[in-house]
Amino acid sequence: MTGSVLPLLVVAVEALLALGVLFVLHLARARTQRRRSRASARRLVERIRGQEPERLTAVRQLLITAGGMDEKAALRQADELMARERSVYSRVLTAFLGRDVNALDDLEQRVAELADGYRKLGELSGRAPHPSGDDADLQRQNRELQSQLAQANENLENLTREYMAVYRQQAASKEKSAGAAAPKPPEPKSGD
Repeated sequence: MTGSVLPLLVVAVEALLALGVLFVLHLARARTQRRRSRASARRLVERIRGQEPERLTAVRQLLITAGGMDEKAALRQADELMARERSVYSRVLTAFLGRDVNALDDLEQRVAELADGYRKLGELSGRAPHPSGDDADLQRQNRELQSQLAQANENLENLTREYMAVYRQQAASKEKSAGAAAPKPPEPKSGD
C-alpha cells in the first residue's frame, strides 16, 4: 500500500506546486495590468485637465457672444457644464479602474445631463450673431470662392481629358503591337 500511495502523493504535490506557480503568475499579470490601467487613466486625466481651460474659455465665450450672457453668468454656466463633464469622466474611470459595475448604474443619467448641457449650448451657437456684420464683404468672399471652385472644376475636367487622351494613345499603341483590341476607357462625365 505504501508503494502505491507514494507516487500519488508525489503527483499531488507536483500538481499543487504547478497550481501555485500558475496562481503566482496570474497575480503578477493582474498586478501589471492594474499598473497599466492606472497609468493609462492618469494620462487621460492629465490630458483632460490640460484641455479643460481652453474648453472652458471657448464655452464661456460662446455663452457671452451667442447667449448674450454677462461674464459672471457665462462663467457660472460654463463651470457647471465642465463639472458635469468631470462627473462623467470620474464615474467612468471609477468603473474602469475598480472594475465596479455598480458605478455604471447612474452613468446614463449623467451622460444625458451632460448631453443636455451641450445641446443647449448648440442651440445658442445656432442663434449666434453674424461675426463680421458686413454682408458686402461676405458676398465678395462668396463670389471669390465660387470662382475658385469653378476654376478647380475646369482644371479637373482638363486633367481628366488629358488622362483619357494619354490612355487612349497607350491603348492604341498596345493594340498595334499586340494585335488585340484594347478595352475602352470610360468616358469623362461632363457637366458635373
